Amino acid sequence: MSTERLVEVLAKRLSRRNFLARLGAGAVGGALALLGLPRVAGATYPNACCNLCNIPSPSCSGCACSWCWTCADCAFNGTYQCCECYNSSGTCAGDCGNVICSWYYKVNNICVPTG
Repeated sequence: MSTERLVEVLAKRLSRRNFLARLGAGAVGGALALLGLPRVAGATYPNACCNLCNIPSPSCSGCACSWCWTCADCAFNGTYQCCECYNSSGTCAGDCGNVICSWYYKVNNICVPTG
């Protein structure tokens, strides 16, 4: 097949508009990957206002690091501290990837709803 014929076939399959749309989508996708999108926690166990990766454990040990957050839940009359315990094979990224155990406790009886 000649070069001229190859160009004609490609031109029919890839219109300029289609090419530019794909190029633009690729550029946007690349930019978002470089910026880093926030990860959604894979939390699956709701307790008060805490959505934890694992069933809460009263004795959680062996943590290389932990990630904690505070939330208020007026239905449970208070503010809670929610925590995930991570092993040493990853980072404390706030996702459920390498969580050993989870826990939460009531900080106080004050409820200030957010939002």
